[in-house]
Amino acid sequence: MAPVFSMHPDSNKMYQIRWNNYDRAPRRNWSVSEQTMWYSAARHYNEILRSKEVWTKLKPGSALMFDNWRMLHGRSEFTGKRRMCGGYVNNDDYISRLRLLKFGRKAVLDNLGNVGSHPNNPYSII
Repeated sequence: MAPVFSMHPDSNKMYQIRWNNYDRAPRRNWSVSEQTMWYSAARHYNEILRSKEVWTKLKPGSALMFDNWRMLHGRSEFTGKRRMCGGYVNNDDYISRLRLLKFGRKAVLDNLGNVGSHPNNPYSII
């Protein structure tokens, strides 16, 4: 079972959130007190999320793009005809292109292996 929050091992920054209040994998081998604490925290976290919800109605032909690892998202029920298309970009491909566009090829190649946290370091981007 994957964690709800994933932290980057080098920068210790959160880079992925997995949350679906209606769909969880079963967990075994945890005590009643661990279950009580987890579900209490889960309810509290869900209340925080619900208090920050933003809803929008897309017009026909509209596109919505977001980082699936960084933005919690969902949709409500719908009556009528609807056509939805989904597409995915691999996160490594996205980060690689972001580095190239933001810093340029030379800076990216000159900093290979440099994991230091500095604004001009292409590899400080998670």
